[in-house]
Amino acid sequence: ALTYGTNEDLQTMDLTSDVKEVHKALAKEGFSVDDFEINEKNTKELLLHKTDVFFNLSYGVGSIPNSESEVPKLLEKTKIPYTGSSAKAMILTTDKAKTKELLYKNHIPTPNFQVVKTEIFNLTKTLSFPLITKPQNEDSSCGIQQSSVVNNIIDLRKQVKKILKTYKEPVLIEKYIDGRELRISVLGNGKRARVLPMTEIFFKRTYRNKWHIVDFSAKWDHDADKDTPAAQAKLDKKLYMII
Repeated sequence: ALTYGTNEDLQTMDLTSDVKEVHKALAKEGFSVDDFEINEKNTKELLLHKTDVFFNLSYGVGSIPNSESEVPKLLEKTKIPYTGSSAKAMILTTDKAKTKELLYKNHIPTPNFQVVKTEIFNLTKTLSFPLITKPQNEDSSCGIQQSSVVNNIIDLRKQVKKILKTYKEPVLIEKYIDGRELRISVLGNGKRARVLPMTEIFFKRTYRNKWHIVDFSAKWDHDADKDTPAAQAKLDKKLYMII
């Protein structure tokens, strides 16, 4: 079901437009660009590929599920610089619970949460409605839709059951926070890292009676930009100083 979102959905969608745009932009700047579509049979060819840098736009190796982190593992073997996150970062951030635990450890605010592995569970006292439910180990908004946000225990148990049955993995239950949706990209690492211009996703009139979340439909449906357009974020100067 495309409106609910699974990894299989993403694999069948046309994700070549980003590749074409990046190729065009780099070529316009005078760079020699070669597109390489990685699959199960050509990983050795990738290791022998001669280039100055790899621009990684891959969602995985061919049709192998949950293999996105395998690509940077291969790229690291080439000893050639590549864009995007490392395999370690991808593996960590795909596990929402571990990511939040790391945030807690470093005193970075994050909504209260709990992880449940069965349909029978007791809601922790640190949580109060509304809550949002998510598959623990998915990305790209897979498993997230408007009904993911719940206002009572009955709907919560329905969502937990649905996710457990669909994704066969633990469910993250998290305090729902209504606020602005910002996209922040960081270029570089350590002291050389710098924050790129920030954008904000705006929720139009169609979201007047809906939860303000970028669910699977908002992220992947072709007409979603009409309801959730993005533009440069206007933030208080104090926030820029913090970032």
